[in-house]
Amino acid sequence: MKSMIKICIRDVETIQYTREMIQKILKEGMGMEDYLYEMAINEALNNAIVHGYENKGQRNITINLSKLSDCRVSVRIKHFGKGFPGNKRLQRAEEKANNIPQEELFLESGRGLKIMLQGADYVCYNKAGNEVILVKWKEQANRREATGK
Repeated sequence: MKSMIKICIRDVETIQYTREMIQKILKEGMGMEDYLYEMAINEALNNAIVHGYENKGQRNITINLSKLSDCRVSVRIKHFGKGFPGNKRLQRAEEKANNIPQEELFLESGRGLKIMLQGADYVCYNKAGNEVILVKWKEQANRREATGK
């Protein structure tokens, strides 16, 4: 059973409301209450705003929340600004995940991809680097059944 909700953001004033709405949809509509996953989604949204549009101009961002099954939820965030080599950067962040230098732990930025990797069970960018999908299994046992991992 797949259900989907689409949210479109056109201006920065709606960002906080959008974050609260996503939290409510995940909890009440999809039965998912996971703060680390919410942080991962927020980081992906921040990246779209800050890096995709470089904090300038109109921000057209679409967010698709999908309940793929009773045990799996996905969130897809797409912006129409500048993309980047997301999957290469994710791979680098994953390789460095256990070797974060002390001075990097408290930096203002630069941890978004690491947070996304920690909060979601699957993270992947499209080829253009302007869309990311974050998938979360409700329970690790369901993930192992579905993926064998």
